[in-house]
Amino acid sequence: MSAWDRRRSLSRLAFPRALVPAPVRKPLGLLRTLWTTGLLSEPEVLASQLRHRAPLTRTHKALFHHRYATALLLGHEAGLFEALRDGPRSAEELAARCDLLPRAAEQLLRILEAQGALSRAAGRYALTPFAALYLVPGDPRSMAPMLDLMAAQAAAFSEARAGLRTGEVPADLDIFSEGGRHLAFLDAVNAYLYRATSDLLHRIDLPPIGSFIVGSMGVSFSARLLARFPRARVTYGCLPHLMREVPRLRDTYGVPEDRVEGSHDHGGDPRADRWGSEDFDLVFLTKKMILDPQNRVGEAFAAKAFEVIRPGGVAIFWEAVHPDAGPTPLSRAMEVVMDLIASPAGPVQTESSVTALLGGIGYRDVTVVPCLEGQTTFVVARR
Repeated sequence: MSAWDRRRSLSRLAFPRALVPAPVRKPLGLLRTLWTTGLLSEPEVLASQLRHRAPLTRTHKALFHHRYATALLLGHEAGLFEALRDGPRSAEELAARCDLLPRAAEQLLRILEAQGALSRAAGRYALTPFAALYLVPGDPRSMAPMLDLMAAQAAAFSEARAGLRTGEVPADLDIFSEGGRHLAFLDAVNAYLYRATSDLLHRIDLPPIGSFIVGSMGVSFSARLLARFPRARVTYGCLPHLMREVPRLRDTYGVPEDRVEGSHDHGGDPRADRWGSEDFDLVFLTKKMILDPQNRVGEAFAAKAFEVIRPGGVAIFWEAVHPDAGPTPLSRAMEVVMDLIASPAGPVQTESSVTALLGGIGYRDVTVVPCLEGQTTFVVARR
């Protein structure tokens, strides 16, 4: 009997499930797989897999979850989750409603069912309770804004690949462009910062805040800060096409009109723009260091913030900061992927480099504050 025939014979052996103790089933299944795939007869291959098992496992999981995310993005972009908001539908109905090929619709629906996003009964598909809460737009807990952003970045992949050579920002991801997918950035960033800044505010000490300024990406943070300082008032300033979305975002995060000091359109160059009263206790800036790095616009934002902050005031920068020594935490590196795609020529910021930059402007007590278990970082600097 050949080696292949022996493996085939073993692969057909079946042990009654009731006779195999639960703790033994998984190791037994692994042993069977090693035998039937021939790895036990290839010791060098098996040894390399054991030697590199941790990164190999992570890579296999990443490739698996890339497909997992792809299915979610396809369902989201096709509008399947919204189409099921009002109740179950058949595959044929969903294909017609979402303008999909019937076979493609059924294939995708079965995949999403396997992922736990949909359930099926009597030939009709419905949202699971999880999907109704987290995949349909509208609820503050929904992941739909992040799916929008990930879909925009996935669509720009070929441009992003070219940008690693040229430094060009993909057209749809250019926040200065009114024709891009800026809504995806706005909604995803505000939703993310609503969680992250809640963690931040528990980790830092702030002086009494009477007035502060944020951009369109910081509306959710403004809601957090206004709740912490009941007498504070906020000023909003950003590019005109982003400022048009601020009233909607204020409604989403519950910022009342009487807490708003002013709202101003800016041209995007802090060296030329006027920031309202230009007299604040706090300035909150989001990802400015990656903007137009050739012209050092991020540094200009930091310098402008220093000018408009009162003595004793605070500037908070949401920036991805790498440690000076050792690898970047993996979860934070995954956030940097977003920055890399949006600004291929953006600076690599380390704890020492950002401290030196802000110290050179005049800030004191510059501190890098990791939040969300190290997933993201804020830089807190005082005047």
